[in-house]
Amino acid sequence: MRPFTVATFRYSWDHARGGPSVEVREGENTHEGGDVTPTQRTLKLLRAAGYTAAVVERFNQFAGVRQDLFGFGDLIAARANPKDIVLVQATSTPNMAARVKKIRALPAHTEWLGAGGRILVIGWSKKRQNGKRQVWVPRIVELTADKESEVAA
Repeated sequence: MRPFTVATFRYSWDHARGGPSVEVREGENTHEGGDVTPTQRTLKLLRAAGYTAAVVERFNQFAGVRQDLFGFGDLIAARANPKDIVLVQATSTPNMAARVKKIRALPAHTEWLGAGGRILVIGWSKKRQNGKRQVWVPRIVELTADKESEVAA
């Protein structure tokens, strides 16, 4: 079992770039036996961007699997100004293509988009900044009815 340590997060919204600014100290954990999950990082990022956000992914103990909302949503986020509601799939950057493919295969994604919701796939990877320590950086892709587009991160 790993020792208990506390992660240091610095999340803010960079209005000049129109995207998130994120910093998580390298190698620090939030709970015994595990690293900060992509879902936890994404939840903090969304809240820093002014969203009210909640985790909607649940563990089904009888089946022994995690179940996402509509088969693809780990988090749901909403805000009134500007009016927006988003379902988010949180993952690591290398797994983003597989997640996009999975979402596209589900009929629920077209229903969600047709109802006016947005779908974001947010992937996390460590990047070296300014030649110093590595920090967690999000890559954000928005899915629309016919394509994927990168969102400024």
